[in-house]
Amino acid sequence: MNYKLGIIMLLGLGLFMTGCTATQKGAAVGGGVGAGLGAIIGHQSGRTGEGALIGGAVGALGGALINDAADKQKKQAYEEGYYQGAAQNQQYSNQQQQYQYNPR
Repeated sequence: MNYKLGIIMLLGLGLFMTGCTATQKGAAVGGGVGAGLGAIIGHQSGRTGEGALIGGAVGALGGALINDAADKQKKQAYEEGYYQGAAQNQQYSNQQQQYQYNPR
């Protein structure tokens, strides 16, 4: 029974994550990894729950910040490429007007 419940939960999580932005996905993954590591480290000192909470919070914050910075970098690169391409198209259009074929 636990096996089926685990599969249903994973499928539900997959459906939930499809509607998230990259920043939200990064926060979720970072939170999960951080909670797991925090629980392991906290278990060594006898405070598993506290370690999981702190690790989850730090991991979620770190994952969100990293993915937000990556999104900003991608957006900036896209805009630079877009404007560079627009300038090249304008130059090509001007050249076309100068050298139009006139059969007369």
